[in-house]
Amino acid sequence: MRSYLAALVTCSVLVASSARAQEAEGPSAGRATVGVGLRLGFALPMGDVSSGGGPLTDYFGSAVPVGLDLGYFLDRSWFIGAYGQYGLANTSNDTALLGACAQRGVSCSGRTLHAGLETWWLGGQPSDRARLWAGFAVGYEWATLRGEDITGSADLTLHGFELVPVQVGVDFSAGSLVTIGPYASIGLGKYSTVAVDSGSGSSSEDIRGTSWHAWVHLGVKATLAP
Repeated sequence: MRSYLAALVTCSVLVASSARAQEAEGPSAGRATVGVGLRLGFALPMGDVSSGGGPLTDYFGSAVPVGLDLGYFLDRSWFIGAYGQYGLANTSNDTALLGACAQRGVSCSGRTLHAGLETWWLGGQPSDRARLWAGFAVGYEWATLRGEDITGSADLTLHGFELVPVQVGVDFSAGSLVTIGPYASIGLGKYSTVAVDSGSGSSSEDIRGTSWHAWVHLGVKATLAP
């Protein structure tokens, strides 16, 4: 009887210890949970539009992107999911559209769009106040320059595949479910297609002399992991 009671007490202690350990590790320990991230950043272009198209800075000066990350935390360290990012871009009026944006009566604006798949690795433990993270992504991007005057508007859109070999940041705990912190990333790509859409019609063609370009992002990311 005594041995039975001793075994029962021992099992109770082990179960209680395991429960406390799981509680300390956080709600996502040992199972996949949905993760949502929101980003606000500032992006600068680098490189060339194409081998004969001039530098990307002749078209865009900078962009202010807003992003969404949606996926799963597979465990306490790995996230896998999809991303989307939309940005408002200011234009280089003196050079964009062969200088047409600098003419009187013409206004120009820009926008960027990025979408694809990504993964992150988080260091440390969920109970840590700060956790370093790093990841990479692959996707597709669009960069559009719009010119408008009293006769109408026209869009010039460049698009192609994108590789984000580096994205890093620090997540600071802002509660039991939310982290927030700075991030930096660089997206490399080659525009493969140029499309023109105006009131008179639309057309597109492949870019033969492709060239590398980049968008460098700095910003803040908030993450919700129930």
